[in-house]
Amino acid sequence: MPTTSARPRVADVVHWPVERVPLYKRVGSYLGLALNFALVLVIQDSSPGDMGNWKLRDQRMPVPPETRGLGSLELEGTAAFMSRLRPKELVDLRTDGAWINPMGLDHSEFALPLHRFELVKLTPVRPRRGRRYPSARWRARVLFDDAMLDFAGGWLELAWLAYLAGWPLPGEVAAAQASQP
Repeated sequence: MPTTSARPRVADVVHWPVERVPLYKRVGSYLGLALNFALVLVIQDSSPGDMGNWKLRDQRMPVPPETRGLGSLELEGTAAFMSRLRPKELVDLRTDGAWINPMGLDHSEFALPLHRFELVKLTPVRPRRGRRYPSARWRARVLFDDAMLDFAGGWLELAWLAYLAGWPLPGEVAAAQASQP
């Protein structure tokens, strides 16, 4: 079994560029985490483990054949594989693909057919802050058959989805859009 330091970080595996978060933003996030931890201890309403997931940028690739989750995205739109009752689906990203559970039941997960998704548009949620930090919020519009679907989440989660789907770099998508009449 490889040691933690021998396994690559997720940010080093993806082929989309991932920018390093500036020091002042990292310090701010650690202060926020410390404040959240203090509030959890004072309120004693939940355990410190309920404070959310660790950042994907620091996560190392799991040892095969383990396929644990590598983050999640929101999926919006209408497609045959999605629930008609919920406007959004939570997409579980793993080493072996992207999965949704439209029924919400145990053992009813569905692997998304990523090879059939075509990346159409990539936009930051906050246009003036279109940085490619691991946790920066972005939206990816994809074409699936005749349906338009939107994935929303952190840049690194979208980069992992692109890695799984074989999508081109964002600059290549913009160039392809500009060349179309």
